[in-house]
Amino acid sequence: MRYKTGGSGMANMLDRFRLKKRKFNPDLLDIEDLHLPIEIKEMDHERILRDLKSNLKNYKLLGYRFKHESELNSLQEYNSLEIGILLRSVKDKIDLKVEKPKEYFGDVILNHHYGTIQSLVQDIIKKYERNVTKTLSEIQLKNEMLWTPIEAGQLLYYLSFYWKKDLED
Repeated sequence: MRYKTGGSGMANMLDRFRLKKRKFNPDLLDIEDLHLPIEIKEMDHERILRDLKSNLKNYKLLGYRFKHESELNSLQEYNSLEIGILLRSVKDKIDLKVEKPKEYFGDVILNHHYGTIQSLVQDIIKKYERNVTKTLSEIQLKNEMLWTPIEAGQLLYYLSFYWKKDLED
């Protein structure tokens, strides 16, 4: 749509740069669109890093890499606080240095291609946006056990190197 500008040079230049209002489409939800709970948004960077490393360590100690996909999908062992911290880490582009991914993740995660992992992370973002109340306290978020080890693993794996590929695209 062209706007009449009255012919001034500046107005003509602005015509070319008019922005269209973006319509919200939940199917195209991006990490930047995700609304995290206040408790997670306000956490300091050191706490995020500490919890992120703790999540990775626990993921390995619980031996999820040795379990079958159907078993992992039946377990809801991760709470909304833990997943929210992982999503905040994705949003902040934190580099989770995992030198030997096979020591942490099983084939159910390692066998996915880049596009698939990206899509799975998008699904987790959508699920979080839909299902987590953003005004819950930290304790309430800890009590919301909605998440599987596979979802946590996909986010941890993405943080280990996949987000860097997004910067190259």
